Amino acid sequence: MTVWRGCDVPTDRAYDVEGDLWVQYEDDLVRLGLTDVAQTRMGRMVTIRFKQPGRKVKAGGSVATVESAKWVGPVHTPFAGEVVEANEAAFIRDILIANRDPYEAGWISLIRPDPPGEPAKKGRSKASSAKKRTGKTNG
Repeated sequence: MTVWRGCDVPTDRAYDVEGDLWVQYEDDLVRLGLTDVAQTRMGRMVTIRFKQPGRKVKAGGSVATVESAKWVGPVHTPFAGEVVEANEAAFIRDILIANRDPYEAGWISLIRPDPPGEPAKKGRSKASSAKKRTGKTNG
């Protein structure tokens, strides 16, 4: 785990730095979530509205809309695909789940990329870029 400006940055996933997202590859699916940096910047989560399973999304399209103490806006996917699962139940149980655990229990959506394999190419290059930007700084 790398720490950047006091925020955790796990090294076992790829990052869309501009979108403040982490991306984790799971066979032919990709799990998306907000980074610790994003949740720290946005403050306490107030509400979230998810795109429902079965919905198609374009690259750059929204998979959810977040309202927090400091920000309201979309959570964009860095690639096209179909929403397979939304983590709605976790957020119903605990709206602050992304604040408490952004890299595990607080994930946002599970996507089936279209075309398959495309995000692996993009995401891994973005992960390299994120690693270069964050380095192994501990503060």
